[in-house]
Amino acid sequence: MRICHSHTLPGFPPALLTAGTTVGRQGPEVGEGRECTVNTTPEQPVVHKEVAELRRRCDVAQARVDGGLALLGHRAEETAKELDALAARVAALERNRWPLRAVATLASVGALAVTVWQTVGH
Repeated sequence: MRICHSHTLPGFPPALLTAGTTVGRQGPEVGEGRECTVNTTPEQPVVHKEVAELRRRCDVAQARVDGGLALLGHRAEETAKELDALAARVAALERNRWPLRAVATLASVGALAVTVWQTVGH
């Protein structure tokens, strides 16, 4: 592989050229057998403003998630209270309802009383 006119790299397979690999250089300025380190991964400069912006976005997202979880917890507590109140109302209605047999017995006794009254009264 040729970088420029005065420098060439040996033709190694890509798997052998990793970060920090030492290979022999060939060229007119460098003698045979000299080695140097070739770094194939370019270093990315760390930009503090971008890191601060990412941190701010993460903090905002975390605050939003925490707020949503707190709201869901509050709603769950309110729903549980409403469910307990509804269960108490249903239990009170069940205690105060009339059994079907008692209603049927009262209706039949009432009908019998009206029939007797009509037959005796006329």
